[in-house]
Order: sequence, then structure tokens, then C-alpha cells
Amino acid sequence: MQDNDVAKKNSQFREIMKRLAKNRLAVAGLVVIILLIILAFLAPVISPYPYEEAHLTDKLQKPSAAYIFGTDELGRDIFSRLLYGSRYSLRIGLIAVLISALGGIFLGSLAGYFGGKADLPCSAAFPELPLNTPHLRRYRESSQKALWCKDG
Repeated sequence: MQDNDVAKKNSQFREIMKRLAKNRLAVAGLVVIILLIILAFLAPVISPYPYEEAHLTDKLQKPSAAYIFGTDELGRDIFSRLLYGSRYSLRIGLIAVLISALGGIFLGSLAGYFGGKADLPCSAAFPELPLNTPHLRRYRESSQKALWCKDG
């Protein structure tokens, strides 16, 4: 019986891989994500300069052999900063996914345990979230005016 279970798992994995291979955009997205992860882990090895190192004589340089993406207003290499910045982006994305997964598991557990009593309160707010996002700009602008912020 165990051999049959292993065969089912392998065939299900193969089915998933076949479906993934048929979708070119999904494969392209997967390749980009894997490439970003590899570059983020290899940032200390790949980057030509430390991310905080400033070359004050090389401010606002155009892309060249010395600076692949050029330099910023402080003479820092943009390529190095991009590589190191991808590490933070991946970390923030992973944290966001974990928080949403934990929230979904918690609410799903509540709804499953309590049945119909908790289904509506647990799921009623989620369809309205995308509808509420345009209102965030209004609150952002009013809060900035209240704090006397110049730029938005």
C-alpha cells in the first residue's frame, strides 16, 4: 500500500509540473523569482563594491565598465545597492506571506471549529478589502496635511 501512495504522490507532482510547463508566463515568473533569489544570496560575491561605499568623485556617473548601472548622487554603485536591496525585498515578501498564511490558518481554523457561526464573521470582511483601497489615498493626504508634510 505504501508503494501505491508513493506512486500517487509522484504522479501528482508530475501532473503539477506538466501543468506548470504549459503556462509560459508561470515558467517565466518562476525563472525570474529563482534568479532574484540566487542574486540576493550571492550579493556579497557578485557586487563590485560594498553597498555603503561612496565615491564622492564619481557622483551621478552614467553606466560604464566601472559602474554597471551608474552611480547615485553620493557616488554609490547602483548595481551593488540593487543586489543588496533585493535581499530586503525578499525578506519583506516572505514575512508578508507568512503573516497572511498564519492569519488565514487561524481564521480557517476558527471557521472550521465553530462551523456556520464563525463562517460569516471570518469571511465577510475580505471581499470588501479591495474596494476600500482607493480610500487610503484620501486618508494619507489628510494625515500628511495634519502632520504638515511637504511631499506626498
